[in-house]
Amino acid sequence: MHITAFLARNHISLSRPALDSCLEAIDRMYRSTDPFHNETHVFSILDSLDIFLSENSQVKNVYINFDILLQAVCWHDVWKSVRTHKNTRALIFHNVAEGLGSMRIYSRYAKGVKINKSTTTGVRYAIRKHSSLQFFPKNTLESRILYDLDNLEVFSFERLSQAIANFGGLENISPKLIRVGHFYFNHWMAKKTGSKLYFDWSRKQFQIRKEKFIASVAELIRNYTRTVGSHPTASSVLRD
Repeated sequence: MHITAFLARNHISLSRPALDSCLEAIDRMYRSTDPFHNETHVFSILDSLDIFLSENSQVKNVYINFDILLQAVCWHDVWKSVRTHKNTRALIFHNVAEGLGSMRIYSRYAKGVKINKSTTTGVRYAIRKHSSLQFFPKNTLESRILYDLDNLEVFSFERLSQAIANFGGLENISPKLIRVGHFYFNHWMAKKTGSKLYFDWSRKQFQIRKEKFIASVAELIRNYTRTVGSHPTASSVLRD
């Protein structure tokens, strides 16, 4: 869901600078070189946020600062969108550094436009705190919502399918890159339980989406190994 559709559907008004900021971030995401972190990732989070706003019972919409939250949603992966996970070392570094990287890009943008200081501070905080390596809890409502929704996106089979299609199918993905994905799944995704998410709605959604994701990936692998005979390295990595 595009930001303009989300705002209309939920009867939310942003300040003009905040809306321009969101549109600028989305425009940058359209130019992404990472198929996992492009404009569709932002739109998918907005889809989840739309459901969150209508179904969760812990947070009243009136308490959410949407100028902060929606800017953070749109900008949180701008830094990561232009990076490629060529090996496991790069993957780990990108997951650790993404919060600071995107926060700094947003900060440079915000300096040139008329966004008030308290809003900018809130956006910077939410972006910085969404990355995986954190030593302290998230203290703002907006940072907690972004964190939960972004973690739900980890188990989006639609996102994985779009990335695979971007490469031209599994058969066109190098064994080296598949091994990076295999490492990410085993050492990161598989260990996630959803217990660190902040809202009851998020934790329930996490279990639903994780189970659906794993079942869909299993089916993808079965179909792939039945039809592909010329890519034995990739097949063996996927089966492990």
